[in-house]
Amino acid sequence: FRDDQNDRAGLTVSPGVLHRITQFWYIAAGLELGTYTQSLKWQQQIEREGLVTLDTIFPSFSTHQLSMGPTLSLTRNSKLSQIEFTLKGIWKQFDKVLAGSSVDKPGYFFILPGFNYEYRYRTGRRVNFSYTSEVNMPSVTQLYYVPNTLNLLSIIQGNPDLDPEYNHSLRASWWYFDQFSFTSVFALLGGGYTRDKIGWSQYTNEELITVMSPVNTSGESSFYSYISFSTPIRKLGMKISLSSHENWSKGMGIVNGVDNTQTNFIHAFRLRLENRKKQKWDVAVGGNLAITDAKYSISSMNTVYYNTSLFTDLNFTPSERWSFEADANVVNYN
Repeated sequence: FRDDQNDRAGLTVSPGVLHRITQFWYIAAGLELGTYTQSLKWQQQIEREGLVTLDTIFPSFSTHQLSMGPTLSLTRNSKLSQIEFTLKGIWKQFDKVLAGSSVDKPGYFFILPGFNYEYRYRTGRRVNFSYTSEVNMPSVTQLYYVPNTLNLLSIIQGNPDLDPEYNHSLRASWWYFDQFSFTSVFALLGGGYTRDKIGWSQYTNEELITVMSPVNTSGESSFYSYISFSTPIRKLGMKISLSSHENWSKGMGIVNGVDNTQTNFIHAFRLRLENRKKQKWDVAVGGNLAITDAKYSISSMNTVYYNTSLFTDLNFTPSERWSFEADANVVNYN
């Protein structure tokens, strides 16, 4: 077995000023200061053939992150719409500490633009467009380069030279709600690109032992859509909800020194039926279907996964003091 102790602590302070330019326009400026710490301690015990026990305490590892940068935003607010432009510059110092001693202290600087627009063109109807950018720092588990040998046939080793991921996301959504029929529709379309995406490099040696390590890849692209619909069926005294989710992504890994491009296409569907009047009984039944089509440039690894499930939720409240709940799920994965 292995005993993991992973601690995290952080603090962010963002003082700023806000100035009204005109009746609808505002400008804000500030300074973001932050600190974030992650620490990892491992203790591992391996039993050999039921006779010999190997107890190993690994050296502690932690990261200490200091961040600082200016922020600027320009906002327009009106009765029906809101638009906001943001710009942030962020400098990060990333200290890596092994057994109490600093082993590396790189510095990074990023420009993070952003945009958001929302328009409520009618009662119960609105559209939204947004663009965001963010930085994801590697975790202590990904950086810790002492091998994890709990499974001697599959060894995982961190990579202390990982760079941060730089992510860009763009999305558009539409929301509709009819207050008379209680019918609602929500649609979402989006995509993203992550530079220096952290993926996996793996190789199998002559002893048929697989060694895996995280690495920065050229990048990952993704596109997704989501649509949901719900409406009451008054004659039957119930409400029906339908949803569909599509997700496409393309990334890269390394297998035995060869670049392996992976493309995933996921189709997910959900149906839920529930009673409308819930004074005492709240009953819901439904099902989920997910299909994952995974393709690799190393074609022998291509796979299609099917995940289906049926569920029911039951809640009975006979009085203010008593409530009974039960749920059941049947899942099939192949």
